[in-house]
Amino acid sequence: MLALAGEAARAAGVSVELIHADATAFSFPGRFDAAVYLCEGAFGLLSQSDDPIEQPLAILRNVSRNLKPHARMLHTTLSAACKIRAYPKREGGEGEGAGIFDPVTMVESSEYPPREDRPDRRSSRTSS
Repeated sequence: MLALAGEAARAAGVSVELIHADATAFSFPGRFDAAVYLCEGAFGLLSQSDDPIEQPLAILRNVSRNLKPHARMLHTTLSAACKIRAYPKREGGEGEGAGIFDPVTMVESSEYPPREDRPDRRSSRTSS
């Protein structure tokens, strides 16, 4: 995604600094006037080993450390209601990637059958 963003910036004739970093631990030499996290910006995108309370708080603390006083932050988050509406029954839809969503734990599990050209993949996501 960063490579695509870099290509788009070059095509638009603008200069940007793109950085790949862990949202819970990044650090920059300066402070910023604003932070914008779009497409969830890591909120609600948890692995099974992440703490669903501590991980988002770590992101917020880290962003706060990198902002100037009175700076603004804009972010989007995944909505649990969206996931619940997408899975009216406990079983997901049909077809590749059809999953099971548990509204109690807020965990969606999906299985992707192996293809000739791809290895077996299993995914599990937690929403907040």
